[in-house]
Amino acid sequence: MSKKNEYSLAKINKREAVELSSVINRMQKNADQVEKNILRAEELLGVDKAQDKSKQLLHQQENSRNLSQAEELLKDLFLDVGKARKLKHPQASEIEKDVKNLHDRWAKNCAIYRDLYDQVQDLELKQKIDWGPVLQEKLSHIMGEKYGPNLYDVEKQIAEHNILHQQIEAYSSQLQPSSTTSPEDYKAFKEEYVELLEISKLRHNHLASLYEYMQSCSKELVYLSSQQERILNRDWSDRMVDTSGVRMEYEKFKSNGLLAHEREVNQLLKEGTNLVQMKHPGNPAIITLRDKVQLEWQSFLNLCIAQEVHLENVDNYKKFQLDADTLSESLQRLNSTLDPKSLNSKSNSEILLALEGDEPSVKRNEQRVEALRELSSNVAPLKLRRIQPTKPTIALSLCDWADENGSVERGVELILKSNPDNKYWELEDSNGRTTSLPGACFEIPSPNPEALETMKSLDRKLADLKKRRSALRDSLKASTVEVIRPQKAALIESAPEDPKLTELNSDIDRINKALARNEKEILNRLRTPLDTRAPIQDLEKRQQENEKSALTVRKLESDKSVIQREVDPILVKKPLGPKASTLPPKLSDANNKIHNINTLIDLYNKKATASMFLEKQLEKTEVTVSWFEQQLTKDGVILDQPDVLQSRTKKLQNLQQDVLPKKEELNKLGKDLDLTKQACSTLQQSHDEYCPDIRRQESQVKLLKNRYTNINNQLQERLTLLKQASYKNQEFNHVVQSLDFFLLNLPDNSIKPTDGLGEIKTKENSQKRVMEDIQKRSGYIARLKDLSKDLQRVLN
Repeated sequence: MSKKNEYSLAKINKREAVELSSVINRMQKNADQVEKNILRAEELLGVDKAQDKSKQLLHQQENSRNLSQAEELLKDLFLDVGKARKLKHPQASEIEKDVKNLHDRWAKNCAIYRDLYDQVQDLELKQKIDWGPVLQEKLSHIMGEKYGPNLYDVEKQIAEHNILHQQIEAYSSQLQPSSTTSPEDYKAFKEEYVELLEISKLRHNHLASLYEYMQSCSKELVYLSSQQERILNRDWSDRMVDTSGVRMEYEKFKSNGLLAHEREVNQLLKEGTNLVQMKHPGNPAIITLRDKVQLEWQSFLNLCIAQEVHLENVDNYKKFQLDADTLSESLQRLNSTLDPKSLNSKSNSEILLALEGDEPSVKRNEQRVEALRELSSNVAPLKLRRIQPTKPTIALSLCDWADENGSVERGVELILKSNPDNKYWELEDSNGRTTSLPGACFEIPSPNPEALETMKSLDRKLADLKKRRSALRDSLKASTVEVIRPQKAALIESAPEDPKLTELNSDIDRINKALARNEKEILNRLRTPLDTRAPIQDLEKRQQENEKSALTVRKLESDKSVIQREVDPILVKKPLGPKASTLPPKLSDANNKIHNINTLIDLYNKKATASMFLEKQLEKTEVTVSWFEQQLTKDGVILDQPDVLQSRTKKLQNLQQDVLPKKEELNKLGKDLDLTKQACSTLQQSHDEYCPDIRRQESQVKLLKNRYTNINNQLQERLTLLKQASYKNQEFNHVVQSLDFFLLNLPDNSIKPTDGLGEIKTKENSQKRVMEDIQKRSGYIARLKDLSKDLQRVLN
């Protein structure tokens, strides 16, 4: 009959289901008893009302007991109605209406009771109402009532005060001038009543504001607690999965949700302060709740600080592993070119040319080793987070934290004694005291012994590669024809060199430096990961820079051609002087660089174009999937409305029809990823350049596909449940209608004072048949209970 307010019907947990069952059973029992009390009171009031006024009324005391017991049970029913509404039961409104109907019948019988026995509303035997004590007693009762201290108490206080307030409102019709009351007394009573009514309304409003505040705080505390648990329970070791997804979710929260949530928390704190100052002065319950919200919010922010460090540690760890593997593969490939089997089929000049062609790759690998060496100093030993320490291990606290086990301040070094589970670590402070605190609040700082060992291995591989290349080059040069060297001036009298050679050498040096600078810019552009907050804009900027680089290279190539035309006539003269002999290798170096840079530009442009299509499709698909997820989130509580199951089913079917065609977007996403990976593969094979974004993009595509699949599964599950619920609901309604028809057509066998013996006998026989029919239909009630439970089980 009821549901937790923070959760939908489809997500009620086992504990809530037990509470729900308890509330249902208690309400049913109390409602049945109130119904019996009212029916009995109506029956006996009818008997006494039909009595001759000269005769004694026999049932006054029993009626008093019945109506008094009904009043107490109604208080409990109003309390349970509040729980039903809080738990968002789909028929909460109908339940409340039924309880109010019972209350109205009870109030009507109380009025009959007063008229019949000349009594006041509280059913005490008095011949007249002494309004002074009555009003004062109600006022003292209200003024002495407390607020809280917890949400359950406030719910109970609201239910009790609703009954009391209705009683006070009923005094308005009774507080009338009489022959026994003087005008002055009546005026005083009227003023006291107005004051009492205002104070009652004030308490009603204060209870409502307190309840709303406590509910908002409870909801906020549940949210903060769940967010903290997610961070505390997450595996921050080297086995962490979906790092990109967690990073994206956190960055999205930081940019969109954090500020809005901070405003909500500040608003709650402000409301709490206002309540303490204005409506509930010094109320410890509000102060405690306000302080708890503030404390939990600060704890959440502290864990966010720790989470940022963990995300950076995991990113650095995975980047180091990936870059190290890529570098190792590149070194292995370069080593394979020195294999004697591959050299046997080549001439010396071909081998020398191949060595010269691989020289840029060797230099790039040298740069990569240095970059990795710098990164290795920041790689945390994440594996140590999941294995038992065999020696004293330092754990550095990342944030302030305090709980029932202990506390720690940010930046404090402790000794990790044990980490038996992912959540809590056993730590020892500088005083030798051991405490248990969340592992998420700590990091095991760098260096990482495995990362340092990997660097040593890569250093050895690179040194071995360079040594083998140098030895091969020297052996080949020794066996080739000696290169023509400039003749000594003392032996051969050469002609004076062209005065332009100095200027030409300077120009070609300038071009080579500009080409090297341009190549470095292109490589930096290629190796730097995209800005994950705005990848499309970043890519557009880089593509523009790539076009500028292409224009610059074309200009330098044109300048080199001009120099080449001027140099060619000089180089045909033999022998070459010292200045002239330096020009051919410089021009060859420029040609090689131009070819290499143009290839890089072309490959980067293909890779950037593929990546641009992929990023745009990622953004488009993210919007689509997020919208569907929001629609599922809105598909919450099933309200007590006509045809609600049918309308909800239709809504989900329409949503499912919208979801299915979007499969094409996911297919296109996969194709765009394949094209991007192909472009990256070509770049890696030809230039040993790894695309830094491809793993993130791959992870995002996988995550979006999983989310899309989950949406389809959720829709199918919910439609299946709604179908089952519809069948159960139809059967339930059929049984109810059958019982209603039977009950509405029951004969009226009540005995009237004017009935004779024959009529009484006939009614008695008729009533016996009615009882037999009721007995036969008792199974309907059991069936209704079973169907109700089945329906709730399906919706749960």
